[in-house]
Amino acid sequence: MLVGVYSDLHSNWPALNQMIECAGNVEKWICLGDSVGLFPGVNEVIDWQRFEKPYFVQGDHEEALLNPTLKFTSFTANHSIDLQRKQISPINRTYLLNTTEHLSLNLENCSIFLTHFLSQEARIDANKYLFNLKSLDLLYGLYDVVFFGHTHFPLAIKGKTTQYYNPGSAGFPVTKDGKASFLIFDTKTQKGEHVFFNIKPSWLINSIKKNSYHKRLEEYIKNKFVW
Repeated sequence: MLVGVYSDLHSNWPALNQMIECAGNVEKWICLGDSVGLFPGVNEVIDWQRFEKPYFVQGDHEEALLNPTLKFTSFTANHSIDLQRKQISPINRTYLLNTTEHLSLNLENCSIFLTHFLSQEARIDANKYLFNLKSLDLLYGLYDVVFFGHTHFPLAIKGKTTQYYNPGSAGFPVTKDGKASFLIFDTKTQKGEHVFFNIKPSWLINSIKKNSYHKRLEEYIKNKFVW
């Protein structure tokens, strides 16, 4: 089975459509969280997810949207989430309420663990980008594959018994060339391949202006999504 794995879409509706076009014969989708936040397409994205029924785990932006007491250090992120709490439809809010933080799967005898965050216990100096591979294997070594998001960086690591993949960000890339990414994983061969694509900025910029999202988002887009 060919599985499409994406994370950190951040309500980027045109990027979702571009990702689908690039995915080819993907049979099932996995979302690793942060499908909401930042950009104005929150209902369009969640509508698609309700229809497509990907395996889905919740990220910190879903958590913040559902819990008004949670705040980010970024003013821009807080501003977008505040708007989306008012904009999200009741049926889409209910959909998010029924999601979980972690999920274990078995697809064609491939054991898979889904999470937005890798455990703090495996991080080096609490840095979200640096991990201790030995600690990862101790925590997740019972699985063939672990998919995680949050960092926005595409990554593939081979542990002693477990493969670790981050698909990168499908909606707010932090790569030097500004390309968004997702992963196509073959459950039979247990191999994954990152797919990169360019985000078309015109819809996002027009929608940001139309929906009164913060103008800093326009600056990020024009600067190849650099914070």
